[in-house]
Amino acid sequence: MHKSAAFLYGVDFQYLDHILPLADLLSIPLILTNEYIHSLARDFYPKTNLKLCSPLSFSESIVKDYDVIFTCFPKKLIAPLFFFDEHKLRKKLLSIWLPHGNSDKDNLAGLIDEKIVLTYGKQMVDILSKKNLLPHFYQQIVVGNYRAKFYEKHKSFYETVLEKKLRFEKKQKTLLFAPTWGNPDTEESLIFILKHLPSSYNLFIKLHPNILLKGLFYGLKEKYEDLPNIKFLDEFPPVYPLLSRVDILIGDYSSINYDFLYFDRPIFFLSQEKSPIHHTGYMTSLEKLFKDLEKPDIYSDARKTLFSYAFDKNAPYEELAHIIKTTYETYFENELHFL
Repeated sequence: MHKSAAFLYGVDFQYLDHILPLADLLSIPLILTNEYIHSLARDFYPKTNLKLCSPLSFSESIVKDYDVIFTCFPKKLIAPLFFFDEHKLRKKLLSIWLPHGNSDKDNLAGLIDEKIVLTYGKQMVDILSKKNLLPHFYQQIVVGNYRAKFYEKHKSFYETVLEKKLRFEKKQKTLLFAPTWGNPDTEESLIFILKHLPSSYNLFIKLHPNILLKGLFYGLKEKYEDLPNIKFLDEFPPVYPLLSRVDILIGDYSSINYDFLYFDRPIFFLSQEKSPIHHTGYMTSLEKLFKDLEKPDIYSDARKTLFSYAFDKNAPYEELAHIIKTTYETYFENELHFL
C-alpha cells in the first residue's frame, strides 16, 4: 500500500477549508509549511492529524515518507517544489488535484498535466469535457459535497467553538457579503454597504485573503467593527458553519455562491454576469440593494436544480476513501511512476 497525505503549501488559508475536510475523509495527515496556517487549522477545525514541516525541508521529508499528495495546486505549480528531492531520491510523487471551490470562472485549463483529479459533480465534469481535458487524465473521481458532509459530521463542534465569534446581539436577518478577489467593484460595494446598512440587519463581511492585502479594508474595519450588527471575519476559514447562520447572501461570482446553494436561501447578486449561478437569485445594484432584499424568494427551484448539477448528491461518501485509494493504487500498478 502506498502512503498518502494532504498538503497545503504556504500562507493561502482559503485552501484550508477544502483540503482539511478531505484529509479527515481519507484519515490521512495534513502537512502544512506555515505556522499561521497551522494555528488556524488547530483553532477552527476539529482534531485532525496536522503536521507542521519547515518551509526549508518539507520537500525531502514528504518525498521520503509519502507516495501520494492531495493538493489544491495544479501539478505545474506543485512539481517544482519537489523536483530536486525527487531526483535525489529517485522517486516521483503522485499529486492528486482537489478543486478549491465551484464557480463559473474559467480556471480549469491548467489541469492538462494531472493524472487523477477530484470533481464535485456533473457541472465540473462537463466543463473538463468541453475543454477536452478528460482524455488526458488517468481518472477523475466525483466526490460530491464532501465539505458539507464534514460540516454536518462536526456540527456540534462548530456550535460550541464558534458561538461567540458568530453571535450577534440582536436576533434579526443576517446578511453575508463575500465577494471574490478579482472583482474590481469590491471596494465601492463594501464602502456603500457599510455606510447604508439598515440597523434591522446583521452583517458578516468575509473578504478573500487577496483582498485583505489592501490597506483599505483595515481602515474600514477600524471604523465599523464596534457596531453591534457588523462582524468582520478576516481570519475565519470555515465556510459552511458561517453560511449556516446566514439568511441572505450578497454575492458576485465567488465560489461561495455555490456553497450557499446547500442551504437553499436567497442570493442577491451585485453583478451583471449571466453564468449559471446568476439564475438562482435576483440581480441588483448598490442603489437598489436594500430595497430589493425585501422581495419574495422565487428562486428555490432554480437553486435546487443547479445544486444537483454542481454537486453529485449520489456520490458514495461512505465509500469515497476506498474508491480514491483503490484508484491511485491501480494507477501505480499500471503506470510508470519512478525516475
